[in-house]
Amino acid sequence: MDEKIVEFLRKKDYKLIRNIGRGGTAITVLLKDELIDKEYVCKKYLPIKGINPKEYFNNFLTEIKLLHEISHPNIVRVYNYYLYPERYTGYLLMEHIDGETISSFISKNPEKINSIFEQTINGFKYLEEHNILHRDIRDTNILITKDGIVKIIDFGFGKKIFFPDDTDKSISLTWWCDIPDEFSIEKYGKDTEVYFVGKLFEYLLQQNQIENFLYYSDLQMMVEKNPQNRLGSFILLENNLSKKSRVLDFFDDQEKKDYRYFADSITRIITSIGDKSTYNNFENIIQRLEEVYQKNMLESDIKNPVSIIRVFLNGSYYCDKNNTMSVGELKNFIDLLKTCSNEKLRVITMNLYNRFDSIERYAESDIPF
Repeated sequence: MDEKIVEFLRKKDYKLIRNIGRGGTAITVLLKDELIDKEYVCKKYLPIKGINPKEYFNNFLTEIKLLHEISHPNIVRVYNYYLYPERYTGYLLMEHIDGETISSFISKNPEKINSIFEQTINGFKYLEEHNILHRDIRDTNILITKDGIVKIIDFGFGKKIFFPDDTDKSISLTWWCDIPDEFSIEKYGKDTEVYFVGKLFEYLLQQNQIENFLYYSDLQMMVEKNPQNRLGSFILLENNLSKKSRVLDFFDDQEKKDYRYFADSITRIITSIGDKSTYNNFENIIQRLEEVYQKNMLESDIKNPVSIIRVFLNGSYYCDKNNTMSVGELKNFIDLLKTCSNEKLRVITMNLYNRFDSIERYAESDIPF
């Protein structure tokens, strides 16, 4: 039976939404398929001036082949590709990740470091199980969605391992951290991937002064420059993680008491909140609470509790004038905030505003007078 080529005659059209960026060998844009109302990232192989298009075209083909083998929630998904080998160019249609780099995300959400680490290890474990090396591990190639989901991207320097000793270092990139010892013998293997993921998280912890990280001992074994002393694979690492408790208690008993006394008092004072009211962010909250404390520090109770509520709530609300807060409760809460890292401040914010969410809401009128 003669083989037949199946031809799809209908041309597929996409709407250009915006340009995303340009690297040394490719440009990326955001496209929309209006027929199914879905957005995609399109990566076009187009080297900058001075780079021979033939030189890295095989890398682009390799990226397509690797991504077609991959299906994992923590790795970018590929949908389609269009190749023009006679022109040494092509297009790769991928999942649109609405998020930010891992560095940017952790700087805003330091308390989520453990979940991000676990997801990242899980994604690289999957690659390891499929004998795929990423080989360009850096913060810009690990994105975090708005829902806190890790997405590993950019497999332009990726490689499939076909034999156990197929670990020659065939790339030369500008590395952003100390290089491991095996680079001296031109080797890049699975344990090298472990090293660079470890160095990335070591940087994130130091940069954001994060204290409450569950996996310090594992991280120390990941960043050993000598591969003989290093934890050798993500499979072994993931097994270690699964044995640890996933719950980390940030606060000691006294810190919890100081928070609860303050939270109990302020939620007793507020009887209802307008449905258009919003919560203030935690910037300058310590300074603003100290101003309230100084105005009341010679008293036993806060004389105007509304001054505390205004620190947290922006909008309208009703208060119970028969309830107040002791000056001591406010002082202890301020002292607690002063001792907290950014991650602990975020946890306090989430807990306090979760309390506010449980308070009755009333409809505010749109009539201005």
